[in-house]
Amino acid sequence: MSICQIPIPVDVKDDGWLWTFSKSGLFTVKSAYHAIISPYQQGSSSLDPFWGNIWRLILVPKIKLFLWRCCSNALAVNQLLTVWLVSPLRLDTSEFHSDNFKDWLNFLFVSVPVKSDFDIIWSSLLWQIWKTWNRFVFDHLDPSLSSTLSAFAHTVSEGQLCVSNSLISANGAVAAPRPPPVSPPNGFTMFADGAWCAATWRGSRGVVFRAQSGSFVAARCRCGPCFSAATAEAEAIRDGILAALCFDLFLIVVFSDCLAVVNALNALPCSLDWAARSAVDDILSVLFF
Repeated sequence: MSICQIPIPVDVKDDGWLWTFSKSGLFTVKSAYHAIISPYQQGSSSLDPFWGNIWRLILVPKIKLFLWRCCSNALAVNQLLTVWLVSPLRLDTSEFHSDNFKDWLNFLFVSVPVKSDFDIIWSSLLWQIWKTWNRFVFDHLDPSLSSTLSAFAHTVSEGQLCVSNSLISANGAVAAPRPPPVSPPNGFTMFADGAWCAATWRGSRGVVFRAQSGSFVAARCRCGPCFSAATAEAEAIRDGILAALCFDLFLIVVFSDCLAVVNALNALPCSLDWAARSAVDDILSVLFF
């Protein structure tokens, strides 16, 4: 009966082949790809919000692709994860009990407040450790801590520029790129300061560079979730050190009004929370490579 219900066309045409996985009936690579992977996506990763968290990160596209490949088991990252957990640039992972990279990344999404600087720092570190490992395995080049830290600083600067461009696009304004300042022979003075609000658990931090003559050279400021006042002070110094590396500023004298952070940097007795101590460890690892 179904055959009898098929209408007979007025114009007689020859029979031909049709591709049933596309609306036009024509074969395309895209439709073939979806036809192959659709059985594996039903009720699984296609609806997993974890992947959306990765693609929504405001990061350089190459690093987002790197994270996606790590979580998709396209790269061998178990050893990389071990290196991260014992790194001086570590996080408080006392509640994390797994050796799977995707589980670790999901732990960050759930446990750590969302802030662009944090995402830039940890992803840049992983990216540079991975590149250093590849140079060691494939190019037989001995790992260089100084080169890795220098590349890490530049990657962080590149990520912060990506965030700035995203904000500029959102606001509809366009800012001209600013050339890095040139280091004078007498060096610089860096003034770092931080502020923290206990009610909102948010902080701000800023750093200003001046030449020995007192003239303005550069400045940088950030705000976002923060653990303590001491953490904001330490993160201000860390931002300044990383900015100095990116701008090739040397012979820097650092001024800070937080005695606990200053004592920690000079290996003197002090009392700091784990977040401030972690920021101090970041600073020392950059300074003494």
